[in-house]
Amino acid sequence: MQALDVAPSFGMAPALSILAALGALLCPAQAGAQTVDSDAQAWPSLTVIVPIARGLDLRADAVLQLTDDGSHLGRQLYRAVLLAKLDDDLSIGGGYTWTRIDPGTAPAQVEHRAVQDIVFRKAVAPGGLTLMLRTRLETRVREARNGVSWRLRQLTRLELPVTAGGVSAVAWNEYFHGFNTTEWSGPSGSALMLTFIGVQVPAGRRIVVEPGYLNQTGFDAGRNSVRHVASLTMVLRL
Repeated sequence: MQALDVAPSFGMAPALSILAALGALLCPAQAGAQTVDSDAQAWPSLTVIVPIARGLDLRADAVLQLTDDGSHLGRQLYRAVLLAKLDDDLSIGGGYTWTRIDPGTAPAQVEHRAVQDIVFRKAVAPGGLTLMLRTRLETRVREARNGVSWRLRQLTRLELPVTAGGVSAVAWNEYFHGFNTTEWSGPSGSALMLTFIGVQVPAGRRIVVEPGYLNQTGFDAGRNSVRHVASLTMVLRL
């Protein structure tokens, strides 16, 4: 998630037009489904990337989800993943996620996840347009609950430089698919989708911040639940 250099002849207007079109294509939708149960939320997060050895990085993430119009801490999530570079474009890795979910209307639950990642990242067009694909498999268990849930997450991310100062426009979409049904994870199949549109701004030699709008759509039987999220991520590369 480092800021990208800008080709001098590449203007801001074409860049924003391209990302606006991409954002429209990425907007989550499900044919025939109604949208209900809307909520405004705020998700601050911090990512720290630490080089361990040549071609091996440790990525640590911390995410807070403030729900009920930002008045309640609905989720805490902490994740650590080791990523090894196979070549300039491809990395693989794995790690662990701890998360606590507190809906406020029921007892809080703690979930543990084993994580496996495959990450592809490459510049795909003139002007610095970069594509990142991440396939993530999660093996999930919850304390005091029966069953093991298997879930696939597919992330598609685009970054496009828009200023000579290193600011990039960003659009990404992540789809969640459950492979099996448990008493706590819900039915198998399409689970939810996250769609983000924002900017990436350098805040120092090793720091970037990424503010923007994030839409979370849950695919429920006959109707979708929607979360409108003010997202702010800070990335520190040591």
